[in-house]
Amino acid sequence: MLHGQCPNPGTEDRKRMVQLKRGIILGLVVTTSGCVDSPDVGVAQSALTAGDVAGELPARNPHGISSSVSTQGPFDFNNPFFDTTLGTNGRSCATCHDPRTGWTISADLAKELFNDSDGLAPLFNPFDGGTRPDADLSSKGERKKAFDPITDRGLIRFGQGPNAPSSDFDIIAVADPYGFGTPSSFTRFRRPNPTSNEHFTQSLTWIAGPQPPNAILAPILFGIAVSFHGQGTVPPSAAATAAAVAFQLSIVNAQAWDNQAGRLDEDGAKGGPVYLAQQPYFPGINSGASFDPHVFDLYDAWKDSPDPNRRQIARGQDVFNFKTFGPNNARRCSGCHNTPNVGASSTFVMLNVGTDVPSHEQAAILPILTVRNKVTGEIKDVTEVGRALSTGKWADIGKYRVPHLRGLASRAPFFHDGQARDIEDVVNHYEAFFGIEFTGTEKQDLEAFLYTL
Repeated sequence: MLHGQCPNPGTEDRKRMVQLKRGIILGLVVTTSGCVDSPDVGVAQSALTAGDVAGELPARNPHGISSSVSTQGPFDFNNPFFDTTLGTNGRSCATCHDPRTGWTISADLAKELFNDSDGLAPLFNPFDGGTRPDADLSSKGERKKAFDPITDRGLIRFGQGPNAPSSDFDIIAVADPYGFGTPSSFTRFRRPNPTSNEHFTQSLTWIAGPQPPNAILAPILFGIAVSFHGQGTVPPSAAATAAAVAFQLSIVNAQAWDNQAGRLDEDGAKGGPVYLAQQPYFPGINSGASFDPHVFDLYDAWKDSPDPNRRQIARGQDVFNFKTFGPNNARRCSGCHNTPNVGASSTFVMLNVGTDVPSHEQAAILPILTVRNKVTGEIKDVTEVGRALSTGKWADIGKYRVPHLRGLASRAPFFHDGQARDIEDVVNHYEAFFGIEFTGTEKQDLEAFLYTL
């Protein structure tokens, strides 16, 4: 890792972003912990910093290099998105939405920030970043225990009060490994959503909203972020809010270089952030006889490539688009992740894919909630009630929005609670949950494709 050129996590975020940009101007690739060195790093570095197709902010990850561009033009690091003075705790939006890790916070980056700052960087605030708000922070060892959720899984803590009386279920017990939660005041842990590629999503929240670019919801969320995560006491101005929202909705991030296949926009391929920035948003057709499963066409040109790694990526794209499973073989990965070349859901939908079912490992890390249906009396344990916190509906327990898939290689671990350490874990989960009959080759091809997004 090029520690001398990477941002210093112990300083405020705006200075950190200036350092990040300075590193890119010097032609240096910003690295993150866990990166795999490659003999092609020099070639990739040169290719991705040559201003013609690279965009800005190239960042190493274990599978290659991601890059970001803005539809507004050059990145403005004076934007309120990077302003650490809007709140009271030294954070900015970039604290948890870091461009080095797909505009979210990865577990590896959180661990690196902790080690470099002894757990004193603005990210590490017990208010929402620790096991409990009154955690012992008296020593580095105690801070390490307090911030284990974010350094192990990239999780942020949210407090939650009791259900509304109109809910059709009760939370009757909470088993909190940190001894804090109760049915009337419990804790949720979640991965921060990436703030990249959001102009391709139908809604930024768990509530159906306007079509992209989310002009109504995004300002509300910025104000909440400043007051809650930044512990701000004064609402941001209308001008600051408008500038931050416009910036956030301009961010485009994607994998640009693969350690095995090289540049992802060569020989007719359309990977990388520059092509993605040119991708028009339109809803994929996902119902009835008119369903078009050809959601991704990024690597169609590589199907007959002389490079076996590129052929594998093209095969994996076909697995994603066309592999059928489930009742009557009617399901495909492209059925839910149907926004063309983005992989979000084109329409507002929230799904339960079994990630709320407690495992032994999760019980050691996450509070387990015991919920009871008021009508039927059914009782079950879950790690999260998901959208049901907003709707109060039993049927919505465990439902989450469909995330976009671009930039996956930068932002492990995966799912809302970080239970999947890598894409292999994600594929294995879906294989078991949906009963998909993958061949070994299909799984390897699919994983190779997903890491190039």
